[in-house]
Amino acid sequence: MKASELRVFIEGGGLDERILDIYADESLTGYQKDRYTGALDKFIELYGDKEVSIYSAPGRSEVGGFDAFMTGNVPMGAGLSSSAAFEVVTGTILSGIYNGLSLDAVYIAKASQYAENRYFGKPCGLMDQMASSVGGLVNIDFADPEDPVINPVKVDFDGFKKLISESGSSSYKYLQNVYSNSDVDNQSISVALALTEKILGTRGAYRVHGGGFAGTIQVFVPNDIVEEYREKIEKVFGKGSCHVLKIRKYGGMLVK
Repeated sequence: MKASELRVFIEGGGLDERILDIYADESLTGYQKDRYTGALDKFIELYGDKEVSIYSAPGRSEVGGFDAFMTGNVPMGAGLSSSAAFEVVTGTILSGIYNGLSLDAVYIAKASQYAENRYFGKPCGLMDQMASSVGGLVNIDFADPEDPVINPVKVDFDGFKKLISESGSSSYKYLQNVYSNSDVDNQSISVALALTEKILGTRGAYRVHGGGFAGTIQVFVPNDIVEEYREKIEKVFGKGSCHVLKIRKYGGMLVK
């Protein structure tokens, strides 16, 4: 399908069910459709009205030929694995175009890690790439990095929230990785954690995220107070500072 035809197809609701299945949030269907059609417009501007496919990995959605235009809504430098998502979706595109989507998630993750280690010079492990490539809520055993074992997780959320809160408290109080010793006047993460504690009380869980210095916290908020939490956080840190995320069940994939 040509890019212009796919754009009309998406605008007409042809991908609505697929988008809801991928992103698991009906309120974001319009937003994701706008992202996809906007990417198609840019693709046509850059490369012409060619035959295209849409590939996606957690964090980004992409259009490729393999002339490609990539779009994403992951804040850069926020410790949310935007580099892993970029690598995984590139591997997924190559798998789709040249290998009939036969490359498995582990292979793509390992190739992505190799690219980041070798060509970007970042000595990262395999966890971020695996999370993006596999998708869903999973447990990954890296005892043998060449053959990681992946199992779906059925979560006891009460126990999970307790562990998240305990590890977050340890990071804040003992590891003290929520601010830099070279910039002690910048206590934005400390403020965000304290404000979150005041808003949620015992109703959720929260901790510093992204290695400590990326400027983000991860918060598990009950559905019925998500908007209240967002409003109160953004009153302090500004509009758009709070991003509502969901765990999608798919890793890298061909969308259309």
